Amino acid sequence: MPRMSRAEKKELTTGQLLETARKVFLERGYHRSTLDDIADAAGFTKGAVYARFKSKDELFFALYDEWVDQRIVDLERYNTPPKTFEELLRSDARRLMALRNAHADWYLLLLEFWTYAARDERLRQELAAHHERFVRELAKAIEASVKALGATLKRPAMYLARAGSAMSFGVTLERLLDPQSVPETLMESMLLPLATEITVPTPEMKAARQKQKSTKSVPA
Repeated sequence: MPRMSRAEKKELTTGQLLETARKVFLERGYHRSTLDDIADAAGFTKGAVYARFKSKDELFFALYDEWVDQRIVDLERYNTPPKTFEELLRSDARRLMALRNAHADWYLLLLEFWTYAARDERLRQELAAHHERFVRELAKAIEASVKALGATLKRPAMYLARAGSAMSFGVTLERLLDPQSVPETLMESMLLPLATEITVPTPEMKAARQKQKSTKSVPA
């Protein structure tokens, strides 16, 4: 077996630390976890941890970036044009509820860090920047889907993406506190009104557009 390069070893060590940190954070929570805990659980020295992450905050942001990357990959579902925008919202709501059911411990951890960062201006700005990356990608996906439907947005895509994110987090908060009181269909009921924020062309509008395109394609 070929020997790993220094860069490969560093990447492997970083991956191991991130995986261990995730497990420790999920088990103990953010505030009750220390870099010593993570180093011990991973079988590394504290110095090895600090060589890659300057602080516990930086380590958490690395984990959050991994999570955001996974959610951005999930947005590839928008590459398949839905029959209607309402259909997209319904499937999205079901997917979001399934995600929250499967990863309730992660959302609890995120909530803990979210409120902690909100009290520190530097951390707040950094977390907002990381979160904004996902919201912008969601906005792009919404624009692509609306375009595929031949429809137009009444409001900016960022507005809809932000609204969807806010409602999603609201449902998550309620479900973390009292899962039994939050029905599986609540997310769907909240997201569906966003379907009114697009204008879907009528058959007459489509015919007029097609006629306009045909006219433009005819050489003078």
